[in-house]
This record gives sequence, C-alpha cells and structure tokens, in this order.
Amino acid sequence: MSWRWPREPKRPPSSWGTTFKGKIHSASLGEDRTVDLFLPASFDETTRKFPIIFLTDGEHYFERAVTAARELAASGHIPECIVAAVLTPERRRDLTPPGMSKIQSDGPDQRGDRFMRFLVEERHPLRLRRRQVA
Repeated sequence: MSWRWPREPKRPPSSWGTTFKGKIHSASLGEDRTVDLFLPASFDETTRKFPIIFLTDGEHYFERAVTAARELAASGHIPECIVAAVLTPERRRDLTPPGMSKIQSDGPDQRGDRFMRFLVEERHPLRLRRRQVA
C-alpha cells in the first residue's frame, strides 16, 4: 500500500466566481485555521444577501462543495451561496465532543465544543460585507 500526500485542492473556474485562501486565528482553539472561500460571480454585482455554506475537511471537499452549490443554484434548488471550507487537519480531535473515550478521538484533547464555538462565534472575519451575508 502506498501513501499519497494530500494535494492542494483544485480551484473552481474563475468564471464561476472568486476564490480566496487565508488564515483566521481562533481564540477558542488557540491556533490559526486555514479557510478556503468562494464568492459567486454575482457577489460584487448585487447587494442581495448570500447564505454561507460552512464545511469541515475543506482540504478534501472545497471543490466538490463549490460545484454542488453552483449546480444546485443553477437548477433553482438553492440560492447562490458563499462556500467557506475550514481545513481540519486533526478531524477526530476537532470533531469529537468532550467526554468521548480516547479510542474515539486522537487523544485526550477532544475539542469538538471549541471547534463548534470557532465556527459559530468566531467566523466574523468571514462575514465580508455584513449586508450581503445571510
């Protein structure tokens, strides 16, 4: 069995919109997190509000999530969306709630509650223009 190192995610075509990659410091987690962000092409052309789709494991699913959101919007099933993908390098530790056994996590530092606080309370740098984020 051979190991493949994670590759840089592909970027959606620029005609779909704009993608950004940046870091956000999380006080809850005590570290920086990398975030991939997609803004639909119409974002700068309107003042309407856009819902945000947040996803974990952004290093694996960003391109797929942007493609799915775009296709669903194009077919009228959902409005155009902003996609924010948080990279989750230690997913079991980040997604395991406190109190779970060490077997179910990557060690004693289960911090699902802190990761959720980061997503819910500390995402303000992703708010872009408040009037356009639903």
